[in-house]
Amino acid sequence: MIVVMHVTSEAAVWVESVGENECRLMVEQGNNVLNLSMSDAVLRQIVAAANAHLDCRAAEKILAMMAAERERRRRAKEKAAEATAADALVG
Repeated sequence: MIVVMHVTSEAAVWVESVGENECRLMVEQGNNVLNLSMSDAVLRQIVAAANAHLDCRAAEKILAMMAAERERRRRAKEKAAEATAADALVG
């Protein structure tokens, strides 16, 4: 069975304990509620996968910012070199 539910940042998410070493992950979006019963070990796997995903996203953003900064500096250096060359021709 495959269940598809579009969840936005406005959704409510919580975890409830259900017995020893068991839990229920609840996701509420509008009138829809997803109820996933699982062991605590599975919840740990979900948390680890989510953390790895968020770490990759953060790394991608940092790399993009660094590339943009390198490009900005390259253009500034190029512009300065052009200005120096123009001054040498005029001067």
